[in-house]
Amino acid sequence: MNPYLKNALQLIVFLSIGVGIMYFLYSKNETAYHAYCLTQNIPSENCSLLDKLKSDFRTLNYFWIFMIFVGFGMTNLSRALRWKIILKTLNYEARFINLYSTINVAYLANLGLPRIGEFVRAALLSKYEKLPFDKIFGTVIVDRIADMISFTLLIVLAFFLDTDAFYSFFVKYAHVPKPGFSLIYVAAFGLILYLLWRFRRTLLKMNLISRFVHFLKGIWSGIVSIRNLENRNLFILHTVLIWFWFYAMFVFACKAFPPTSQLGLVPMLVVYVFGSFGVFIPSPGGMGTYHFMVIIGLGLYGLQQTEAFSFANIAFASAQFFALIIYGVISLILLSVFNKTEPVVSPDHSQQS
Repeated sequence: MNPYLKNALQLIVFLSIGVGIMYFLYSKNETAYHAYCLTQNIPSENCSLLDKLKSDFRTLNYFWIFMIFVGFGMTNLSRALRWKIILKTLNYEARFINLYSTINVAYLANLGLPRIGEFVRAALLSKYEKLPFDKIFGTVIVDRIADMISFTLLIVLAFFLDTDAFYSFFVKYAHVPKPGFSLIYVAAFGLILYLLWRFRRTLLKMNLISRFVHFLKGIWSGIVSIRNLENRNLFILHTVLIWFWFYAMFVFACKAFPPTSQLGLVPMLVVYVFGSFGVFIPSPGGMGTYHFMVIIGLGLYGLQQTEAFSFANIAFASAQFFALIIYGVISLILLSVFNKTEPVVSPDHSQQS
C-alpha cells in the first residue's frame, strides 16, 4: 500500500475514534444537563450544553491558563536537556534549539497521527544535526522508557495516596470486586506462577509471548543503559521536573475553573493519572478518550457530570491542543530559521565584491 495512503487512512481512523467518542460524550452529557435543568426548574429553552460550555470558558481565570502554557514550555525545556544528556553517552552533540524545537514539533505531529511524534522527532534532529537516524531513534526510545518508568511510579504514588478512588473506579466501571487478603488468592497466584515456570519453554515458542518477552528485554536494556550516563543525577532531576510540570499544568487547569479550583492536590493527582490513561489510547492528542477518563476521575470526587465535561474540554483545549499547536508552529519556524544553509560564495564573486 502507498505509504501516503496508509498514513491518510490511519489519520482518518484515529480522528474518527476521537470524534466518535466526543459525540458520544456530548450526547450523554447533554442528556444529563437537561435532567439537571429539570431539577433546578430551568426552562428547556435556556438549557443548552453548548451555551454552558461557552459560559464556563468565560468564567475562567486566564492567569492560570497562561501558566499552563508556561508549564508546557518548562516541561519540554527539561525534556530537551535530558535528551542532550542521553545523546552525550553516544558522543553526539546537538544544539539546544534543535532539541527543543523537534520535541515541540513531535507533539504537534501527534495531533495529526498518534504515536508518529517519536519518528518525526528523531528524523528532524537527524536531518538538522547530520546524525544517524537509527542512533537518534534509539535515544528517543530511552527517553520514552524513562517516561514509562516515571509514570508508573506516579500511578503507584497516586494509588497509595488515595486507594479508595482507584478501588471505586475498578468496582464501579470495571466491575472488579474489591480485593481482600485471602489464602485462596495467595494459593491461586502461586499456582499461576508455578504453571508459567513449568511450561515456560512451550510458552516462549508462541509468537505473541516471544515478542512480548523481547519487548521486555529491550526495555530492560534501555533501563540498564541509563547507568552509563555521565550526568545521572542531572538526568534524574530533569525527569522529575518533566513530570512535575506535567502535573502542575493540570493543577493550573483546575485552578482556572471555579468548580474544580477547590480540589485538593491529591484528588488532582488522581484525576491527572486517569486523564493520562486517556491520552495513551490512540486518538489525536487524546481527543475524546482524555475527556472520558477525566470525567470519570472527577466523578469519583463528586463533581457534577456536566461540570466535569466542561473542565475536560477546558483542560484539553489549553494543554492538549492550543499549547501543542502554538509551540509546534513556532518551533517549525525556528527550525527553518536556525538551520538555514550558508550560501556558497564563489571565488570570483568574492573578489568582485
